[in-house]
Amino acid sequence: MRRAGELPDYLHREYRDAALPGGVQVMNGLFQLDRRSATRRRWARILTLEYLVRQFEGRVLVDFHHSSSPGYKKCAA
Repeated sequence: MRRAGELPDYLHREYRDAALPGGVQVMNGLFQLDRRSATRRRWARILTLEYLVRQFEGRVLVDFHHSSSPGYKKCAA
C-alpha cells in the first residue's frame, strides 16, 4: 500500500524516462505541462496519452501546431 501523498511508481521520473525517452514531447504541444495545478490523476492521463501516441507513431496524425491560428491556446493541465 502506498502512503497518502506518495507518488505511484509510474509517475516517478525513473519510470517515465524509461517508458518515454526524451520526456513528454507530443502532449507538450497540447497541455501547459509547467502548471502546478495538474493533479496526479491528470498527469497520469497525460502520460498515458503520450505513451499511446508514441506506440501508434506513424498511424496517428499528430499535428498540433496551430499556434498561428487566432485564439489558439493550450489546455491547462
